[in-house]
Amino acid sequence: MTTKTIRQVASLHVTVSRFGYRGIMWNEDKRKFRARIWRDGARQSLGYFETAEEAASAYDIAARQEYGQHAALNFPIDGERRVVPSRLSEGFCPQGHSLDLFGYRAPDCQTLNCRKCNAAAQARYKARKKARARKRKRADAQVPLTEMK
Repeated sequence: MTTKTIRQVASLHVTVSRFGYRGIMWNEDKRKFRARIWRDGARQSLGYFETAEEAASAYDIAARQEYGQHAALNFPIDGERRVVPSRLSEGFCPQGHSLDLFGYRAPDCQTLNCRKCNAAAQARYKARKKARARKRKRADAQVPLTEMK
């Protein structure tokens, strides 16, 4: 492996999916788990599996071949790099804000929301709405040219 490749591998995002494993996803159409890995700048499918564990094992085999000792694995053997739990499970929102400080539950909602992310989303929505109103106002202000006779 070249130095550049080692740096790329070392900087891989090593969090788990919502199923608890790296490199897998649920395929709703086939109702099976799909294992995938990045190879040569593109995702390559490793196949479809009945259980998440089977898909995670397939990912581990491919990751060992592709990344060698730098691979982050679901089921590591002694001395290999293990996938770390995702930040969401540690009490952080996807943007990294602490849910202990900024988390809240809406009265009719069971999910935990982030006040900072919600405020940022509302600000973006208001800015887009304002820009649309300005654009509409400009379009209305333009008087169509009529031919003078």
